[in-house]
Amino acid sequence: MTCALAAAAVAAVGFGQYANAGIDVFIFEAGGNVETTFSGTFDLDATGGLHGNFNGYNGFLPDIGAYATGGNVDTYFIDALEWMRYGPGGFGNWDVNTGDAFVLFTDPVLGLPGGYVSGDFISGTTTKFGATLASLGMDIGNYTTLITGASGVSDYVTIHVAIPAPGALALLGVAGLLGRRRRRA
Repeated sequence: MTCALAAAAVAAVGFGQYANAGIDVFIFEAGGNVETTFSGTFDLDATGGLHGNFNGYNGFLPDIGAYATGGNVDTYFIDALEWMRYGPGGFGNWDVNTGDAFVLFTDPVLGLPGGYVSGDFISGTTTKFGATLASLGMDIGNYTTLITGASGVSDYVTIHVAIPAPGALALLGVAGLLGRRRRRA
């Protein structure tokens, strides 16, 4: 619970200028780990329709823009030729993931939780223990892929890679202390 609260606090303070339209993935360093949070909604009219369904893939591949949390997803065709790359890094697996299944796969296809209904809110987190953005080959920046369906409807997925601002780290410490204090009570 404390980790989830802390991750939400970092996302809110460190990346507060971004709105929740489309899906935003925030990748950042915290406590000697690389953590991510993702959240948002997606309009399925921005896709080319259902591609298929699969279960499994959990990991990242910055040099082709791939990101996945594992779990059962329905995959959708998209008009983009590729996902925006967010660094030169190769394939790796997340050590921990929570929340909804979500995939940016290499075909490219978009993977949303099985049975996803257009506009439903999704969210989740992932963690890679004992890593830095540099060690995973992730470059600091904002990487947006705009997706437009045949109907003309557009939506996006953006990966934000950053080291949290000092204020965000302070808030992370406060969240940890609050969680620690609650456990003692």
